[in-house]
Amino acid sequence: PDGRHFSDSVEPTPGRALPLPIYSGRFVAAPPFPRSVAGDVSTAEQWFVVGTSGDDPPRLMDAGRGYDSRPAQWSQDSKYLALASQSADYKSQEIRVIDVSTGKAKTVFHQVDDRWAEVSDIGWDRESKKIWFTSDQSGFKHLYTAGIDGNGLKQITHGNWEIHNDSFSHDPQWIGDSIYYSSTAAGTAERQLYRVKADGSSLPERLSKQEGMHIGWISEDGRSRAELRADMKNP
Repeated sequence: PDGRHFSDSVEPTPGRALPLPIYSGRFVAAPPFPRSVAGDVSTAEQWFVVGTSGDDPPRLMDAGRGYDSRPAQWSQDSKYLALASQSADYKSQEIRVIDVSTGKAKTVFHQVDDRWAEVSDIGWDRESKKIWFTSDQSGFKHLYTAGIDGNGLKQITHGNWEIHNDSFSHDPQWIGDSIYYSSTAAGTAERQLYRVKADGSSLPERLSKQEGMHIGWISEDGRSRAELRADMKNP
């Protein structure tokens, strides 16, 4: 956010490359493309931070041994990175908060499931003291918060519905004392926009009123919102 650093990930060991036949031209071409197959050993991603001035070499962050990760999220004060990553067998995931100045990390959440542990979506509060994230450890993908040291872990939403990161929704936003999100609470074929107190002291308040899909973007002061809507008659 302060424009002084970039973060990026690399795979230290190149994966398998397979030919991909393309039949659309006069001749068939088969350029290679990266593609793993069953039995391949996955390589953990490495995350680096480098200054935008280009004067210093990239610094390796303590990102753990995760394989499939979400893009790292910068804290508002640019001091920390939050990173959610998944194990190669998809049976565990963890969220780390990395101190950019030292490269050292603290694991604030760890989930194990003998069937499948879906990697979390993550974000920050405005004060850079807490993170929000989603997890399906309860059986449904819900909203949680935790301090950057892992203390104060709390499930904020509950029920037989989910908060998904898909084409019909938008990442939750922590604005002021509330978190805004879209969910399937009104039905699996809908995405309604809600607001809930970040400390879990209130039930979710539905902000969108009509049936269908509602994807909302909230202004930083919480006073305005832009909303993308769709229904069966107006896709």
